[in-house]
Amino acid sequence: MKTHKTSAVFLGLALLLAVPACGGPKPDSDVLSTRYRTFEMSKKYVGEQTGSTEMGHLIRYFDDAERAALEVKVCGGKLCDPQGKLLDPEVNSHPERGGSLMYVMTGDGIIYGTFDAKLHSVHHSSLLAGSAAACAGDMIVVGGELIEVDNTSGHYKPPPEALDQVVKQLVEMGADLSQAKVKYFGLPDRAPPAP
Repeated sequence: MKTHKTSAVFLGLALLLAVPACGGPKPDSDVLSTRYRTFEMSKKYVGEQTGSTEMGHLIRYFDDAERAALEVKVCGGKLCDPQGKLLDPEVNSHPERGGSLMYVMTGDGIIYGTFDAKLHSVHHSSLLAGSAAACAGDMIVVGGELIEVDNTSGHYKPPPEALDQVVKQLVEMGADLSQAKVKYFGLPDRAPPAP
């Protein structure tokens, strides 16, 4: 009996650690190597980067270099770009978005954002090239100050706990959330947790 249990444990471990062959399915990112639980985008959007979905829209996917330029950092409690420039829609030439920064967070806690969301061409999935996200939504940011954060994303449909993950990450990064409103899609608003 003991041999069978040991064999089953090794078989289970081998299956857990198995790496898919090239072109095979991606491993579930919340099983190994990520800090936060992630969520795949809805299957109806698979193929959108080639325009081969039922909606037929061609969605732009950012490459690694483009994505790196969109990483959200924290500078003195405020949100900034990788060069330390405060995020602001006026400065970033998108006052029409009312300070709304479309963002996603990876399973490793890296946050990417753009004021340049475009209907039928740039979506939350654009920022991670269709990969799984720990959260996705919009942030209202003015002069680097986070006014509001939510989990509104049609592509990822992140649950409330996903928004908790991004709030936790922002606090750990040093963001000042004392004036921020946390808007859970479909639930009452909440104040962010105290640091």
